Amino acid sequence: MAYKADPGAGQQATIRMVRLADANGTTVLGESHQLLFSATGSFAATIEAPALIQHGKWFILFVAHGNFDSCNYSTEWFRSQRIWSWNSSGGTTFLSSQRTHLCGPGTADVTSSRVAGQARIFFNGWVTEHKHVISTTPLPAGVKPQENVNAARVMYAAVLKFGSDGFTPILGLYQGQK
Repeated sequence: MAYKADPGAGQQATIRMVRLADANGTTVLGESHQLLFSATGSFAATIEAPALIQHGKWFILFVAHGNFDSCNYSTEWFRSQRIWSWNSSGGTTFLSSQRTHLCGPGTADVTSSRVAGQARIFFNGWVTEHKHVISTTPLPAGVKPQENVNAARVMYAAVLKFGSDGFTPILGLYQGQK
């Protein structure tokens, strides 16, 4: 199980993992291991919402990065061939406002697909809201999201493929994409 540990203000957030027993899925086996850590102890540099998958011989770890309440919230991915060994400085931005034209795309989760070579990725982003009517229009990047005032957080789904190198994630089309 991969999870975020947040020790408190001014301290680095970490992504950690523990092994769970096959028998019940709840008994922790062994110690928790740190996989990644945030660059600083600031809220804007936090990492959270890990999603770990295996694709061929590679492990791919997606994490949300930044401040959830802004358009700068994003998703990064990391790769490793050893599930317990990761490089915190090796992340690559995968979902961002600049790349997707969505405000704050993050908190990704990945599932398998019946289609060979594909997975599904689910993530959320801010859209405009006016008088409690939620639209499908992404909140403009320069606008500060204020839930129940001008913005609502909605979920997107897309096909996720991988490059010929076996590990580079490729985002497919998602609803509302231009």
